[in-house]
This record gives sequence, C-alpha cells and structure tokens, in this order.
Amino acid sequence: MKKAMTKILVLAAISSVMALSGCRLGDDTKQINNDFLGAQDENTTALCSDGRDNDGDTVADCDDPGCLNTVNVDSPGNTVCPNVDGVLKENNDYTCSDGIDNDGNGYVDCTDNNCKKTSYCCPSPGEETSLEACSDGIDNDCDGYTDCSSYTCSRSSDAQVKQYCQNENCPDGVSDETSVEACSDGLDNDCDGYKDCESYTCTRADRGASPEAIEWCNRDKTPKPEDTEAACSDNVDNDLDGLTDCADADCKSFAYCQNLIKEIDVRPTNFDSMSPDERAAILDREKLICTDGFDNDHNGLTDCNDYQCMIRSLETLTGTEAQYMFNCPSENKPDLCTDLVDDDHNGKIDCLDPNCKLYPVCQNLPREIETRSSAFSQLFNYTSGADNEANSAVDAQNETAKKNRYNILLNEKTLCTDGQDNNHNGLVDCAEPSCRTRSLETINDWKNMNLAKIVTKGANNEETVVGEKQLLTDEEITQWTNTLVFTCPTENSEAQCSNSRDDDYDGLADCADPKCAGFTYCSNTVPEFSPRPDNFDQLSAAERATILRNELTLCTDGIDNDKDGKKDCEVEECVRRSYEILTGDEAQFMFNYKIPSLDGTTYEFGCK
Repeated sequence: MKKAMTKILVLAAISSVMALSGCRLGDDTKQINNDFLGAQDENTTALCSDGRDNDGDTVADCDDPGCLNTVNVDSPGNTVCPNVDGVLKENNDYTCSDGIDNDGNGYVDCTDNNCKKTSYCCPSPGEETSLEACSDGIDNDCDGYTDCSSYTCSRSSDAQVKQYCQNENCPDGVSDETSVEACSDGLDNDCDGYKDCESYTCTRADRGASPEAIEWCNRDKTPKPEDTEAACSDNVDNDLDGLTDCADADCKSFAYCQNLIKEIDVRPTNFDSMSPDERAAILDREKLICTDGFDNDHNGLTDCNDYQCMIRSLETLTGTEAQYMFNCPSENKPDLCTDLVDDDHNGKIDCLDPNCKLYPVCQNLPREIETRSSAFSQLFNYTSGADNEANSAVDAQNETAKKNRYNILLNEKTLCTDGQDNNHNGLVDCAEPSCRTRSLETINDWKNMNLAKIVTKGANNEETVVGEKQLLTDEEITQWTNTLVFTCPTENSEAQCSNSRDDDYDGLADCADPKCAGFTYCSNTVPEFSPRPDNFDQLSAAERATILRNELTLCTDGIDNDKDGKKDCEVEECVRRSYEILTGDEAQFMFNYKIPSLDGTTYEFGCK
C-alpha cells in the first residue's frame, strides 16, 4: 500500500493541530502541501518541527540542512536537530520517538540504549528493587532490563524479591542443566541467568556439560537472511542480529513494515494550553490505538504491553476528558490466573504470566506433557551366548523399563484428553503443541522404543550387534494400541472448514488453512482487504472512489469474505483503513467511530 496509505498513520485533524502548534509529526506527514503557509526559510523551532517542507526544497524538518543548527527555544542550549557531522544523535525526545534509526547503530528509538534516559522513553525514572517494581512489567530504572531480567531484582538482597525472581526465572524449580534434554528445553533449569546453550554448563565439559549437550549446542547456527516479506513478518530474528521483523533495517522496504501506526505519538509541547477539541482529538486517538487489540507498529507489543500505553493508562483525566481514560487490564488474582484468558494482553496466559507465579494455584503444576528423560528410552542389551541367569536379569531390567514407558505414555494421554488446562497456561489438551505432537505417535513408534539389542562382546569387551528382541508381546501391542493412542481434531472436512474455528489449533481457521483448499466452501473467496496500487494517489477521482467504496463495503458488511474466520474489524488491514481521514467527496467512504474535529463537526473514525 506504500504511499497511498500514509494518511492512515496520523489523523488529518491531529496533523492540523500539531502543525499549527509547532509540534513535530512523523515522516508520513512530511509532504503536506506547503502552500498552506507559503514558502518560508526552514530555520526556526516551529518550522523545523511542523512536519512541513516549508521552503519547498523537498525535505522537511530535520531532513532539511537548514534545521541542523537551529536553536530549540523550548530547550535552551540544545538544537532542534542535534547532530555530529550531519548524523542525528539518538539521545533526545525528538530522535527517540520518530521511528527512525537516526545514528545507524541498528536500534530504533527506545530500543537504543542512548534513548533509555530520555523523558520519552523513561518519563518517570525510579528504583527497581521492591517486589512491586520487580513485577510490574516496567523498566522502572530505565537500565534496559525489566523486572527479573534486571540484576537489581534477580540478585536482590530482599528475600521476597529474590524468591519471586527465582519462581519467575525458574518456575519448575532449580535442577541440573548439563544434559542434552536440559540444554534444549528453553528453560534456565539451574537458574544461573542463562538458559540452554547460553550457559557454560551446556557448552563446556569442564563445567559438567555432557558430550551430547556440547554437540547439540555446536550444531549449525548459520544466520538466515531477513530480507523477504515472509522473513520480515514471522516474529523471528532470522539473521541473528538481535532485531526482529520491522525493528530490522533490512525489513524497512517491505509493505508489512511501512505505514505503521505508533501506539502513542509524542504530544505537542503546548498540549496543556490547547483547546478542549484539540486535546480531545489527541486523547481519543491515544485511547483507541492503545485498546484496539493490534500491534499497530509491529514491534511485538500490543496495546498495554507497549510501555507508552501503560504510562498513558496511569494518567488521571477530569471533566469531559475523563471519557478518554482507560485501564490496562491486570492478571494478578487467582481467578484471573485460571480463566484461560490473557487478561492483561501480554501474550502470557494464566500461570505463564509472571504476575501469577506466586499464587498457589500456579505452583507445583503438572505439565500437559513433561519432558521425557533419557530413562524413558532406556533399554538393556542382551548378550548372545550368555547363560540364562544373566539374560534373565536383563529381562527383569527391560520389563521395569517397559512398564515405566507405559505409565509415562498413559499419563501423557490422560493429561492431553482430560479437558483440563493442567498447567494453567490457557491451552487445553490438543491446543497444547506438545499434546498435538504426542498424538502423532503410533504403536510403531512404541515398538521401536521396545526393540532391545542382542550383542556379542569381544576380547576388549567391545559390543557388536548381532540381533534384536521385541519386548512387546502381541497381547501388549494390542493393549498399548487401545489404551495409549489418541488423536487431535483435524481441519479437513466441509463442516470443519466452514465453522469459523481453528479446529486443528495450527493458527489458521477455515479457508486460511491449506488443508481446506479443496472444499466447496473455500472455492470462492474475496479478500477482506486488497493492497492498493502504488499509483493510488495519481488515480482519477472515479478510480479512487471505486477502490475506497469496495474497501468500505468489505470492511463493514458483517461477512467473512475471505472465509478465514475473521471479518470486518477483526482484520488488521480494515482497522488501519478505518483510521484514514478522507476529505471532500471521498469523506463518504470513511467509517465507524466518531472523533471531534477542529471545526466542531465529527469524523467517523476507527474500528470500535
């Protein structure tokens, strides 16, 4: 959608307010018609932060060389656009809130350590040592580390804080982290602050790492390119540079990373003296963007998980402005920690949420599928030609191992089919990935697990395999098949592909799931929203009207047009389209939510 969707990012109403007040706007407003004020030199605080190309040289504000040495009247001693040899510093509220990696170090705005102490990224710095501060999801001391990821919490002398962080960092307790199983489970088992291959206990023999763990940690870790639309929208740091998707400079040119909406824009410096309508326009937009359920700027943080939205929710408004207050939901009570809902929208449900860890309901819970230990697959070899007594002892050992395997498999099936969220992570039975993986196992897998080797021993006691012995009898094979096998729901029928549900829990509902491609229901679909042509701004009025009318219809008709289980404002593109302000004859194609305008009328604005 590129150029055509730039207006989506900032309301025209707010753009006018900020421009007139001398507030800097984002890049997406830079090409506003500069006939509005007439051509002027661009070398004052107001003109260098109004989002306009005032002198008509095709560049605006801090992209204009005339602004680089302009003194900031609101901050004596500083320039509007701080620079060193023409390169903008990223250490002030302006450059730390513009969505640009100004100093070219690979980090944008508040992800840049140089921005951590700015008032934009750290509006209310404080200590991060108390239990409250170490469990609120906020980097209170602005050191770049939040809660128990900060040494001020994890290494606290306060026993309560230390215990909280140990429960948070090691929810399953402290255990050995030297085996390949412990070094590949994604957990910091020994609670040393390093998990899996980050820990020396997994990579160095002198620290106890097993040969298998060392081999696992030294497997191929070749970075993969993060330079395609798919790689830039998969929420994975593919090139291992520490930057994911739209935070990676290599992704900036792709549509997924363009025309994004900040959760919270910087308010103009004269916000407190603005008229009620001007303030209302800004406050209403802030509330809407922070409560719409979308990660508008594709930084991995949705609504209240974005730091600025969290701070905004703490603001107390009075009078008619009170309607623009909102509360960031919490997940910090036993009933909220067991309701199968991500109440605070931080991506962690129930007992996976750090705020729930201290409650008894979230302690000592069984996993839906426990990590199988090496003992699960343990088998004892038979020696060819050995006396009966020796092989009878091996029989007894293998019989015990076989029973242990059966009991583990039975427990897995029980926990994966009991209709309960046993570990309180919001996923019941086959919604749990480990249960879906377990459901794929068959009797053939288990027969292989119970196939013991028959060996001969050489002069130096070396073993040579000469045969195999199946430990499962025919009767046991039938028993294991009947009692241990279970299946998870599929999405491969006409009914399952048309019920607006993700039946097989693969994240794709109905016709969005490739397995539904051949069914009648999915044979005729219409995209809920189609990308606009690159030349949209140059199209004729009639051509633009056709596109805008079609967008309005498909995003407000109450129909799941592409049959993927989402309709209208459940689709992110429709939400972004609803933020667009249209004028003149095109205003009729706006939709859905009222926001006050500067002239006293109202706009229809935003999915609600």
